[in-house]
Amino acid sequence: MWKISWNWKRLAQLRVLLLILFVLMGSNLLYAASQSEVIVVTHLENQAQYRTSNYADWESLEVGQELLPEYEIKTFPHTRMTMKLGEGSEVRVAPNTHMRINRQTNMGTGQIDLQLILGKAWAKFRKNLSRQAKLILRTAHAKINIHGTSYEATVSEDNTQVRVFTGEVAVSDNNQAAQTSNYAPREIAPPHEVSRENWQVIVSAFYTISVSKDQKPGPPQPFHLKSVQNEWIQWNQRRDSKADQDI
Repeated sequence: MWKISWNWKRLAQLRVLLLILFVLMGSNLLYAASQSEVIVVTHLENQAQYRTSNYADWESLEVGQELLPEYEIKTFPHTRMTMKLGEGSEVRVAPNTHMRINRQTNMGTGQIDLQLILGKAWAKFRKNLSRQAKLILRTAHAKINIHGTSYEATVSEDNTQVRVFTGEVAVSDNNQAAQTSNYAPREIAPPHEVSRENWQVIVSAFYTISVSKDQKPGPPQPFHLKSVQNEWIQWNQRRDSKADQDI
């Protein structure tokens, strides 16, 4: 009788240990999933602020802060910051920039939708992501849709300028739901004149395009790296190289 009782006791202990192990494994999987479904501030130089909605008060932003849809961020004259997206891509924000994470963002499927309200941002989108993953950057003048590239966007009140450094981006009117899964280095247009409300242009590496508030854009123009090189671009290229090495 004593031996049977001892075996049951050991079996109960084993069940408890297995239950603890399953709980720990489950919590680790949930943590990993949650980490892949947030935007996190991973680098911050000097001061930046965020707010949880258009009506909320501004708060101090810190490294490690998680950013959710409808959050807004703003930087100051000497700020540079990096946001890491769910699957390892990065968006870097220049000084004097205001940006919002749009409600359309669905981190569970890798769909990131950002609004560059004013200022400058650099996007580094990883090439080895799933086809579902997508990064859309909107401005008051255009929508920039990318997959596997790096580019710089600069927004003023009257103009959006896009410079592509690797890969290709599709720049379209902000109201156009453009499908960009099959990129080609060409301008897409119907046989008649393109209206201001219906256009899309594919911009390749080392080409730039400027979109103004009240007129349709001209064709992309080539640029030389030396002619635009500055400390901001060099900083981003260094971080791009590091991001590529970390893949």
